[in-house]
Amino acid sequence: MLDQGHGSIVNIGSTVIVRGSARAPQYAAAKYGLLGITKSYAQAFAPTVRANTFAPGFIETERLLSRQDWKSGRREELIAKTPLARIPGPAELAGTALFLATDDAAHITGACLDADGGFNMIGA
Repeated sequence: MLDQGHGSIVNIGSTVIVRGSARAPQYAAAKYGLLGITKSYAQAFAPTVRANTFAPGFIETERLLSRQDWKSGRREELIAKTPLARIPGPAELAGTALFLATDDAAHITGACLDADGGFNMIGA
């Protein structure tokens, strides 16, 4: 990207960086680290290459749908706490991640874009 004179790095983070995770602190630590790498690359590669993090909240994947806690009411609990009142599938979020890679985001670098239906603004 540096050689070609332009580019965009989109790291896939998580909104776990807002609240942490008692269930998976190692996952939270890795995502915090990813945010640090994003900001470092944004500084190091500017103005030629932009670097951002896309941070989705819960995504209804087959794996999530098969989790016991999800089957036992956690899904409904989280939906009740989410202002947009739903948990999206991967296809609904793909465009948000893609946006950061396009020229429509030409003046965004070093940022973290949350996509969680407003979940983390409540009580965060």
